[in-house]
Amino acid sequence: MLEELEKTLPPIKWDLIGLCEVKRLGEEIKEYSEYIFYFYSKTQGRYGMGFLVKKYLKDKIVSFHGISDRIFVLNIQLINSKQPWLIIQVHEPIEQDTKLAKEKFYNDLTELMQNNKKYVIVIGDFNAKVERKSNKDESVVGDYVRETRRRDRNDNRQKLIDFSFAHNFKIMNSFFKKRKSRKWT
Repeated sequence: MLEELEKTLPPIKWDLIGLCEVKRLGEEIKEYSEYIFYFYSKTQGRYGMGFLVKKYLKDKIVSFHGISDRIFVLNIQLINSKQPWLIIQVHEPIEQDTKLAKEKFYNDLTELMQNNKKYVIVIGDFNAKVERKSNKDESVVGDYVRETRRRDRNDNRQKLIDFSFAHNFKIMNSFFKKRKSRKWT
């Protein structure tokens, strides 16, 4: 997997990439010539989270911390910031997963948010279909969302909106205009 990713990265300008579905058991930090790869997973062959961080940021990394197979944290001291940033990489259970799995995911994520009074960015895959606002109160959703012919709202969408609203977050990929072919990103 890492070799394939390395082949696709050269044309992309990046400093940090969050990864889902790493599928490597355990917890390890590996240094390569250009970047540091950190992964965490408790389940053999499924799930797992990770980060790729450019090597020039090595001295800025405060810590990595795996919360679960679906939540992973990087503390990093960014330039001109008085305190470290908490970057949370997530992979929400899919719509068909159990209600219990989704509740555990959001309980773990909410607990993490409550225990950290830092600058926070949450990135990853929420497995949510975010579409046009259903009402004007959905201020966490921007104007640039994926268009569909029918309302295909799912439970994950509402959980993401509720979480974002509770923590004063925005679903940022809905705030930037993209070509139609890139709206899935």
